[in-house]
Amino acid sequence: MTIPTPWPEAVIFDMDGLMLDTETISMNSMHRTLRLHKIDFEDQWLFDIIGMNSKGAKNYFNEKLGYPLPEEVDTTFMKTYEDHVTTNGIELKTGLVELLKFLDDAGIRRGVATSTRSRMAHKKLGMTGIKHWFETIVCGDEVANGKPAPDIYLKAAENLGIDPTNCLALEDSDNGAKAAHAASIDVIVVPDLKQPKDHTRDIAHRVVTSLHDVKLHLQMR
Repeated sequence: MTIPTPWPEAVIFDMDGLMLDTETISMNSMHRTLRLHKIDFEDQWLFDIIGMNSKGAKNYFNEKLGYPLPEEVDTTFMKTYEDHVTTNGIELKTGLVELLKFLDDAGIRRGVATSTRSRMAHKKLGMTGIKHWFETIVCGDEVANGKPAPDIYLKAAENLGIDPTNCLALEDSDNGAKAAHAASIDVIVVPDLKQPKDHTRDIAHRVVTSLHDVKLHLQMR
């Protein structure tokens, strides 16, 4: 796979784990929630749902457990997560602001395709001071099918008015990379909590260690 020459017309960013250092917060919050509600689970399940929206994560747990998660689990998780974020703030991932400035200077348009629900996504983008960099923000509760389905990336490209093949996606998760690839969007993977699976490496344009490397890659084109 190759990035459109010379540069993509737009870059579509994942949010959690890619721009915001929040995946550990999410996993710890879910771990505490499941323990509180006395639900038996395997730690690997928490890695498997990275990149999924809330509906996809619920379906995943329902399949693994053999019964639906109680509604109060979602309520407890959201409160635990939001309380932590509100109290402690959110760190930006290394190289993000530098990359955003570079794309802006180059006239490359920008969007967000995040599995996070709309209210929380806009809150986090606002409190970290980066929301203004993006023309469109598509959230997990705004599409019929979450990642790894292509819906969210197709909608982001549509909102930008740009053909998906002329976009570049930035992702940290296997589910997110699959979604971008299914939408015919080239994807650069910047791993966060886990290294990409072999299939993800096969479909990715490149796997790099930081957003700083993304900028360097585009500069070399």
